[in-house]
Amino acid sequence: VWAAASAVAFFAALRGGEFSTYAGSSRPVLRTSHVDIVDAAPARFVRVRIVGPKGRPGVAFAAVFAASPPASASGGFDPVKLLAGHWEERVPVVPTTLSDPPAFQLRDGSAVTRDFMVRRTSHLLKREGIRFFTPEGDEITPGAASWRTGYVSSAMAANVPDSTIRTQARWASLDSQRPYTFVT
Repeated sequence: VWAAASAVAFFAALRGGEFSTYAGSSRPVLRTSHVDIVDAAPARFVRVRIVGPKGRPGVAFAAVFAASPPASASGGFDPVKLLAGHWEERVPVVPTTLSDPPAFQLRDGSAVTRDFMVRRTSHLLKREGIRFFTPEGDEITPGAASWRTGYVSSAMAANVPDSTIRTQARWASLDSQRPYTFVT
């Protein structure tokens, strides 16, 4: 579940509250009916319909896409394969009666939480000895925005035009991606 949620969140530039939940959140849980896999050869992608998108009041949903990278570039981090695998394998320990379960479901049948995603990320980074720093030398710890930050930083490093980054991440203003960028 962590890998599937991470891959979709990264490639679709999702906000933390769009793919995970936390106590006190007013955002709706991302449900299976809001996510589908589209195989339109040669393109394969995950389509996510975000209900009540944060930056677009009055809009019912916004569609975002997490495309499979070319096999040579994915390193196994393919949102389509990981999501399909998660959906095949998800069998909650506690059976659910929900007709529309969370898109990213923990073993107890509940939706993936922000705390689970951040704790798992922190654990994996620590295990591998990976650390991130600000230009001032302060260590950066993972947070709910880490997947969006990873998308922006990776897209910039790959020379993706700013206009494409803004479109994928659903930002209207020219400065919107700035808080999600850092040099390390």
